[in-house]
Amino acid sequence: MKTIILLIIGLTSLAGITYSQNQAKGPFKFKSGIIEYRYSGDKTGTAIHYIDDYGLKTAAYTEITSDGELTKSWVVSTGEYQYMWDPANPTQGMKMKNPLMNQIKQSSSGEIDALTLESYGKMGMKKNRNGKISW
Repeated sequence: MKTIILLIIGLTSLAGITYSQNQAKGPFKFKSGIIEYRYSGDKTGTAIHYIDDYGLKTAAYTEITSDGELTKSWVVSTGEYQYMWDPANPTQGMKMKNPLMNQIKQSSSGEIDALTLESYGKMGMKKNRNGKISW
């Protein structure tokens, strides 16, 4: 679960660095949005991902059930920092620098794209005939 969340955060951060190398406003072409999705398989649940400032600010809320145990969490990313906490215990959490940030800063746009595709591949995703990423 934590690996999935950190991977999502890392991929969002990868996209954030790509924007600066391509002279765009951010990793996304849209200013803000909300993405909702469901988990299925051995882990089930829902997630909602809030995006602002062209992806430079994100927040993700998840509710995932695994082995009969429900886990709820928030992950907020802004700048180089990520904040993670359980909404049932909001006085405790974690603040950390993105562990991939140094590697990302030293990579070219092509290297970042390759790393993103490699990460997607580890999650079982691949490009389809239309060039879009799918499961």
